Amino acid sequence: LALRPLHVLLLDEPTNHLDVESAEALVDGLKAFPGGILAISHDARLISALECDLWVCGEGHTGVRVERRGFTAYRQAALRAVAERAAQAAAAAER
Repeated sequence: LALRPLHVLLLDEPTNHLDVESAEALVDGLKAFPGGILAISHDARLISALECDLWVCGEGHTGVRVERRGFTAYRQAALRAVAERAAQAAAAAER
């Protein structure tokens, strides 16, 4: 099996413990990979650089939601939602 070409890579936090240059080299390698990639990461630079489909866990009726607008739009929407919840909590505390 080890001699056969890979079709899918499963990566869990692949940039942990990497310096900037190594993380950039990883991105270059992943972009050149001809198969599928499932990467679980909190690294915004990695997610943005790969320009891939973003699956957000813990949301939607199935627990997973596909974000089709890209990572930047997802991050902006998430920050707005956090700010709205904070404003609601502050308003409730003032009552």
